[in-house]
Amino acid sequence: MTDNIFLNMTERHSSLWSEDQLLAARRIAPTIVNVLFPTVPHQTIDWQISQMADRIFADLHTRDSGDFWKRIKGVAVQGEHTLTAVLVRRFQEYRITCYAAAYERILERNEQGKYITTFRFFQFRPYPSLIGNRY
Repeated sequence: MTDNIFLNMTERHSSLWSEDQLLAARRIAPTIVNVLFPTVPHQTIDWQISQMADRIFADLHTRDSGDFWKRIKGVAVQGEHTLTAVLVRRFQEYRITCYAAAYERILERNEQGKYITTFRFFQFRPYPSLIGNRY
């Protein structure tokens, strides 16, 4: 049997994650599969968001090796807010838990007086249920 999957559907490839974030993902499932979150043009309207989600799920279904969907034990979903909501709801309809990465924001000032913001991974936080909400 092939390993269970943690699907990374964010704007950041897992190769750029900290060791803490990688370990947290692998506690959910040992194999991380990256599906980068698409860019959503600012003029996109609600029915187009739904169509984007349809295309994403159609693409995911083409990866189906017979047990792909059964092997997904969690999905990190982060990107444009309305598409994120639609994707989370659809994954939840498959009974797949979705997560948002929670970060600690660290703000420092350098010698030139410029502020530098860094983010330190804290945890994967599960989304609340969105099933029953219409998108």
